[in-house]
Amino acid sequence: MSHEKALEELVSITSNQELTLKKKIEALLLLGNKRFQTQCAIINKLNKNNIEPTLKFFSGDSKKHLTFDGLALKNKLSKLTLRKGAPLFFNDLPSLKKETTLLSSIHIKTYLSCPLKIQGGVYGVISFCSSDFREKPFSKKDIIFIKLF
Repeated sequence: MSHEKALEELVSITSNQELTLKKKIEALLLLGNKRFQTQCAIINKLNKNNIEPTLKFFSGDSKKHLTFDGLALKNKLSKLTLRKGAPLFFNDLPSLKKETTLLSSIHIKTYLSCPLKIQGGVYGVISFCSSDFREKPFSKKDIIFIKLF
């Protein structure tokens, strides 16, 4: 999905006053999966220095293929994202040498996350991941797009 098409769809979703909040969130997570070519979208909420998964969304049959450990994902990668205070991403497992063991055990080969901010405060982390390698590296436009969530 092109950057321009994704932006049009983002505006369409967020401006649709007929959608409930839950439907808007589901539509946004599906859009992210399409835009980033991932199988899974997760929102992890920051709650008194703990990170709790609040919503998981799988595209198609990907639930069968993604066997990651949610605890490892939320506690390691989400915390890394929050510490960095900026998007964290990889589409090539060796690029994060410190996390190679963790990532191997949770079967994630593509990952993109960003702190999720609401009304000026950090709500948590939004992340998109896949058990498949992404053909193209994440682009600057991908990083800009995830910041819009």
